[in-house]
Amino acid sequence: MMKKIVVVYFLIVCALPVFAFGAKQMRMIDPFIRSSPRTDGMGGNHIAAVSGVDALLINPAALHISKSTTQFASLSIETIGPIFDIVGSANILGAMGGIAQKAGGKIPLGINIQGPLSFAMVNPNNSPNLDRNDRRGLIPPGSAEVLDRNHNDYNGFGWGIFDYVSADIRILGTTQVNVKIAMDFVIPFGMSARLADMPNYTVDFGFSVKALTRLWYHNNDNPLSVFDIADDNFDFGTYISGLKSNVFIGGGFNLGFLYRLPAYGLSFALTANDFAAGLSYLEENPAITQYAIPVLNIGAAWQVPVFNFLDLTLMLTYYDFNNLFYNDYITKNPILNLNAGIELKFWDTLFLRAGIQDMLLSVGLGVEYGIFQFDAAFHGTELGNEPGSFTTYALDIGFSFRL
Repeated sequence: MMKKIVVVYFLIVCALPVFAFGAKQMRMIDPFIRSSPRTDGMGGNHIAAVSGVDALLINPAALHISKSTTQFASLSIETIGPIFDIVGSANILGAMGGIAQKAGGKIPLGINIQGPLSFAMVNPNNSPNLDRNDRRGLIPPGSAEVLDRNHNDYNGFGWGIFDYVSADIRILGTTQVNVKIAMDFVIPFGMSARLADMPNYTVDFGFSVKALTRLWYHNNDNPLSVFDIADDNFDFGTYISGLKSNVFIGGGFNLGFLYRLPAYGLSFALTANDFAAGLSYLEENPAITQYAIPVLNIGAAWQVPVFNFLDLTLMLTYYDFNNLFYNDYITKNPILNLNAGIELKFWDTLFLRAGIQDMLLSVGLGVEYGIFQFDAAFHGTELGNEPGSFTTYALDIGFSFRL
């Protein structure tokens, strides 16, 4: 029965992009890729060091190396803004003016919320009851060797329902405020299979299909002023309800490959994330096709058991390397797509993380106790096209509950 459901779901999601290209107009849409407080603390979504629920949206080839996991609740909040530039100045308005001048007249502020709708299940078929090492990263070399040699079925399966809410606020100069609010709903189904099972290495392939819905509001036709907000009679709820809305309905795909050398704790990965297409409906306007070009990523990871109570994982990922082949369209320095990370795991409970993302430092902390997980991260974000041209900062805090 489950196989029939998956096949029907796969056909429906595949059909959504096909019908979408029948519309008369076509436009790009922002990708549906998301990070989390855990991944932000170590330099981003490292595709060679992922498992469990995260594998559904990052690298589905890793589904089978995961412990059977059910996530039944998750909530994370990320705040974005030039914190140090504003707080560190005695003249806040002067600081905002300086930031706006540096950023072409814009001050970015934002908030991203993931959850509380965040349910997912991952089930590696016929795999043994692995220890908790496998839920957060790579399988240690010893465990991987036992798994690879003693089991003939390496298929993995997972599915989930996730929601994301983001608010992007841009202050033009120090007065005009542009607001964009988006809500995403993502329903992925993923599967993985072993392509090669050799004495010294293994090769795995995975794919996930995703039903995608995005609802977003913007005030392009109804600009807001900071003086409006300061007015005692200003009702923000009424203002938001009057904004124009767009609705996107479509489907998307993720593909992933994972090459592992279990005896050395090494993994290499290649993914194509977020090929998506669908129809977008604007109030009282004909439907248009919106699509996202797949983002190609390549990465490596090395996990080393240092002591009985300590594991070390080193990660390196280059995101969106397909842009290197389109020189006429590159506006962002390619070095900004190179991310690195490190994670220290103590007693399967405490996680210390650090990384480089957008050529800026990331730091993070995680605690896992029973079914409860807590993650926090502080990281820089480069909004400009060159390192250090327009740096802002983000603070992430998240909770999740998994069995």
